[in-house]
Amino acid sequence: MLKNKGFMEKFHRIIFLPVCWLLLTALFLQAESTRWKWSGISRIVAIADLHGDYDAFVEILKGTGL
Repeated sequence: MLKNKGFMEKFHRIIFLPVCWLLLTALFLQAESTRWKWSGISRIVAIADLHGDYDAFVEILKGTGL
């Protein structure tokens, strides 16, 4: 039983983890190379980091016509 546990730990460290990192890297690179094409969109409004400032959020919505 102890031999098998040692083998699995080595397999996990030497094979499994590098393969997982390789797959995740490949997925990340694929996502980075994806180009989006928008049609019929005149603009995009992105709002972040509100931190509970409701009044400022409402002003942003009014200012952008949303």
